[in-house]
Amino acid sequence: MKALTDIPYAREAAELLWGKEHVQQVLKEYHPRSFLIRVFHFENRYRTIDALLSELDTENVLELCAGFSFRGLNMAQQKKITYIDTDLPGLIEIKQDLVQQLEKTYKINLKGSLQTKALNVLDEETFLHIAGLFPAGPLTIVNEGLLMYLGVQEKQELCRIIRGLLQERGGQWITGDIYIKKSSYEDVEDKGDAFVEQFNEFLEEHRIEENKFESFDAAAVFFEANGFRISKRLEVVADKLSSLKILRNNSDKTTNGEQAKKRYSIRQTWLLEAR
Repeated sequence: MKALTDIPYAREAAELLWGKEHVQQVLKEYHPRSFLIRVFHFENRYRTIDALLSELDTENVLELCAGFSFRGLNMAQQKKITYIDTDLPGLIEIKQDLVQQLEKTYKINLKGSLQTKALNVLDEETFLHIAGLFPAGPLTIVNEGLLMYLGVQEKQELCRIIRGLLQERGGQWITGDIYIKKSSYEDVEDKGDAFVEQFNEFLEEHRIEENKFESFDAAAVFFEANGFRISKRLEVVADKLSSLKILRNNSDKTTNGEQAKKRYSIRQTWLLEAR
């Protein structure tokens, strides 16, 4: 899905994984509205995090559950920064190989430093060890696609680890995972579509809906109770979204940023600071 957008290195990584011809064929195929809405969703989540990061004068970034996001590669190419990508062992090994292939294939020269490390975010000892690899100074922690896999107690444990670290070093936590239940996607599903069925099976298997917050107010209460204050909230950055044009061209010809926000946004990105 991200290969449909202009997210840095998304298409290039997809081509390395599955081959250029296959990716180009997929991009030419017809995609149902529900698929395109999720393309919008994932690009918007990525871009809202970027938008908040751009407002910070940060030189140290730790990304949790980084998956196949190449934000770190893009930022380290553009500026002098120390960026560490983390994820579970099996996935981060694939990610490390992809980063090396991208650097070699596209002759990417880094101004900053990019590392990839294996991390289960609830493993406090490893978490703190990796945080200790950064130079002195405030630390910005980033995540997207993590909190909806964690139950309440697991979220609380993660908050405890991050809060202690930020209290010690200074810095911020940017999370794109403030998801609320009863998604607005429910009225736009393409019934019987294979993609929708497969996606819904994934959501049920990982109890995603159950792990979401009841409301944005409930999410605020949760983070405040766990020692954080909300510095900023961001929902949609329409001027940055290549997928908005795709939606217009394929299904929602009059959709603008504000309409997309009302129809499709089921989450917010928050900038959090430890109290």
